Amino acid sequence: MSVTSTDLKFYASENMPSGDSGTVGGAIDITRRVLFEDSALANNPAASGGDGTLRYLSTNNADSGDTVTVYGRNAAGSLISEAKNVGNSGVVTTGTAVFERILWASLTAHDYDIKVNDSSGNNILTVESGVTGVLRPFIGVSSSPSADVTVYSKTFLKNTNAVNALLNTAFIENAGGIADYITFAIEDAIQDSGTSTNRLTAPAAGDVGAAGFNSATKTLASQTDAGTTDLGPGSGVGIWLCLNLSSGLAAQKSTYSISVSGETI
Repeated sequence: MSVTSTDLKFYASENMPSGDSGTVGGAIDITRRVLFEDSALANNPAASGGDGTLRYLSTNNADSGDTVTVYGRNAAGSLISEAKNVGNSGVVTTGTAVFERILWASLTAHDYDIKVNDSSGNNILTVESGVTGVLRPFIGVSSSPSADVTVYSKTFLKNTNAVNALLNTAFIENAGGIADYITFAIEDAIQDSGTSTNRLTAPAAGDVGAAGFNSATKTLASQTDAGTTDLGPGSGVGIWLCLNLSSGLAAQKSTYSISVSGETI
């Protein structure tokens, strides 16, 4: 059973605050993901002909009555939220809030896939059993009119394959989106729980790999203190992100992505 792209999942760390106070980082949190199925629709739920409202459904009757709460912004920029119960399998619950963008979603415990679609039926988010939250890094960060802003967040990549490792693992920043404003660093050990004091403070140099923060491709072997080459079955590694916003930078809706390469058997 080879490692496939679906085995590689991006999760949150246990501390991803939406404000500038409070610890950042820590251990992997497999109950929260940091990736939407369609980031373009998360940035603009009306992008594919919808009206900005959402549709909610479960793939199994056992989840009937479970709640999905979506948080985002409306066209005026104000924070809004909407909580809806999912129906029986395939039965769509119609939302009424009009989202200009989606920031995060939280769910009650559920046993099967729950979907959030745009009003045209296009999938924005599919949340599997065991996951009760999906969020963006850097929620609530904004530029300053008078000074540059630098903030940090920590995510994890996990190999969920139960048998095989991803051999010779490497991380490649993809160009485009907001890649010009973000650099990344790989944590210096597998399954590590390094933290920073708050999201305005960089993690200690000894908690990240030798390359530190930049946009260069990084191998796992070159960044871990033990020279670990492969991301083993069930193992995760921390990825620190640094967002640099220049003074007066205008708001934008965009995405950032890292590709993962490796070999499998």
